[in-house]
Amino acid sequence: MAEQSLLTDEVLACLGRRDPPSVQKVDAWALQRWQQAAFCASPVHTDKQAARRSRYHGLIAHPTYVTSLCKEHFVKNEPASKPPFKTTGGAHASDEFEFYLPVRPGDVITRNVSIVDIKERRGRHGYVAFVTYESIYTNQRGQTVLKELWTVAHF
Repeated sequence: MAEQSLLTDEVLACLGRRDPPSVQKVDAWALQRWQQAAFCASPVHTDKQAARRSRYHGLIAHPTYVTSLCKEHFVKNEPASKPPFKTTGGAHASDEFEFYLPVRPGDVITRNVSIVDIKERRGRHGYVAFVTYESIYTNQRGQTVLKELWTVAHF
């Protein structure tokens, strides 16, 4: 852990910074494979006939599928919004989700990420900085389908 404060002016300047949008189409085959791997048992996710009879009138994606859909870009590319910490460690600290609308095969999902909070705590072993990102997921009609807050600890 860091022995001195991690919140430099350069780091704090990242607050409010946004990454370029990430856009992905919900592929029916990929969605089916993901839902099988995640052991989704609900018929609205796996059974076309049952899903048609449901209040959704067709198959829908499991809510957490959406979060995995657009993160490939984030994992493969260094996020533009990432603060320039001079640390060697980091860890995922938390997730919060708000689900608004179902996502269906064929939907085009856009993910917009921004930094909404940067704070620091001092512990027994030094300083830890916490960066909270907000991801807003919208469909092709501009409707928000999901909001995600996730925090990364840097030490």
